[in-house]
Amino acid sequence: MRKAKYYIFLSFIFLGCRQENEVPHWPLSSNEMLFPAKEITFDWNPKEKYRAILYSFSQPIELPVCIRNGKLEIDLTQVTGITEGPAELLLLGHRPYYFPLEIKNKKPDHFNTKTFYSPRAFDPDSSLIQQRLFVNIDPYRNLYPFTSTDYFKEINYVVSSKVGTYCPEENNPISCYYVNPGTCTSIPVKINKESDSLLQVEAGPLVDRYNNLIANGTLAQFILTEDNYISIGEVLVQKGYARMQYTKRGGSNRKVIIKIGDRSSKTTALNTVL
Repeated sequence: MRKAKYYIFLSFIFLGCRQENEVPHWPLSSNEMLFPAKEITFDWNPKEKYRAILYSFSQPIELPVCIRNGKLEIDLTQVTGITEGPAELLLLGHRPYYFPLEIKNKKPDHFNTKTFYSPRAFDPDSSLIQQRLFVNIDPYRNLYPFTSTDYFKEINYVVSSKVGTYCPEENNPISCYYVNPGTCTSIPVKINKESDSLLQVEAGPLVDRYNNLIANGTLAQFILTEDNYISIGEVLVQKGYARMQYTKRGGSNRKVIIKIGDRSSKTTALNTVL
């Protein structure tokens, strides 16, 4: 009876060890897989039929499986152009077995360098510095690093202060940006005699600090003071000038100030031109 118990005990130990050996173990030294690859072989011969599914970052991929020389072999030759990143290999049969992976592609023969520009519109009153971000993209849409750790390359450019539209990349409208005019630095005023009864007050040329004509459509206010009354006329700047006509009047003390944004001209007396 004692011998029977002893043999039963040994049988349980044997079955436990056997069950442990029937669990598949990851055959590689690390969980990083480099594609394209040939095959991966598990030192394991399951009794049931097993499927192998690679869950990549973007989609599941069914892999061919066979038993060769008493070992489970997974064919990887048909897996090309995979999206890099975290993945998981699933052995699916009587029991599921999961193996976390890190997928990478071998160095491609070629890749495209993309450039991203920011900002696209410049105001000379603030900054003329543009950030340009460069990335390498392989044929499978993975980012390819410039160095072992740097996937992005950043360069700051000082763009032209001259108003206009610029396209650094020929035939690529996405690369285009434009420089807007800034605000005027001063408001020169000139009074012209249009006729015996009309005067024209002219403000201009109106330029920013880089000598660009300020934008068409900029609002200009002509503030007229006559005795104790104030009237405001508004016109839009066109081609760097703003103009307003006034009738001639004798005997009254009339003065005009032109205001554009936060800039104001000197006070000009209209009675000096009669």
